[in-house]
Amino acid sequence: MEGILAITFIFGGGTLFLLAISPVGRAIAARIQGKAVTADEVVQRLEAANQAVVDEMEELRQDVAEVHERLDFAERLLAQQRQGALPPDASPAGRQAPGRWREGVPMPIFQQGDGAPGSVRLTGSLNPF
Repeated sequence: MEGILAITFIFGGGTLFLLAISPVGRAIAARIQGKAVTADEVVQRLEAANQAVVDEMEELRQDVAEVHERLDFAERLLAQQRQGALPPDASPAGRQAPGRWREGVPMPIFQQGDGAPGSVRLTGSLNPF
């Protein structure tokens, strides 16, 4: 009988100690001391977190709408260029189109590099004008 009682106190005491240092034990202690969080405080915290999520979601929707507008604009420009409404070398912002060199600027000449994928080396320049 004494052996069973000793085992119960050892394991029971260890269990109570672990419970006391766990978050559940701390919540029970706070409740006993009167420092527990009330339901109104929990509701206020949840509403604030919900509002922050809603605000972030609205910001993301605006970003997606802006990206969508830019994509539509680029698609319209490509369609106009394919239909011949724009000259083939015109760029949307009035800048030099990609792949074209301005007059008076030498064009670099590249050759395959040392064999690594994507490696090139500059071997000279050519002024086509």
